[in-house]
Amino acid sequence: MNLKAYVCFNGGPFTYVTRNPNWNNDGVGQLNNGSEVTIIGEKAGWFEISFNSGSAWVPTERLYIETNNFIPVKGTITNNTTVQSAPCSNSNLTITSCTISQIFTIIAQSNGWYQVEYNNSTAWISCSDIKLLTY
Repeated sequence: MNLKAYVCFNGGPFTYVTRNPNWNNDGVGQLNNGSEVTIIGEKAGWFEISFNSGSAWVPTERLYIETNNFIPVKGTITNNTTVQSAPCSNSNLTITSCTISQIFTIIAQSNGWYQVEYNNSTAWISCSDIKLLTY
């Protein structure tokens, strides 16, 4: 499988990873929101990831998988908001604030978030805070 993904857990600043695809076993560690992981398998609502020279399991809803099936477009900020390092509302992931009318190039969308070009890298802004520009 080998897909790149990012931890995005709205319930806190990190998520636990487990030895098996369930919560009925000892955790083997934790990953901070925004951490990049490689998905190597999937089973019953859990992703198997590469972890500490082996593998571990994370619930599927706690990871964001990048997709490249999006045509870049421009968007303008409609509300004072923040730019996030991962697609979730977590103050630990805030990169900076942005203001109304600021324009970004949108390169992807996932679960109510736009991935945007930001300072020679990428970041995330809630879809509710951007209006797509038409020319």
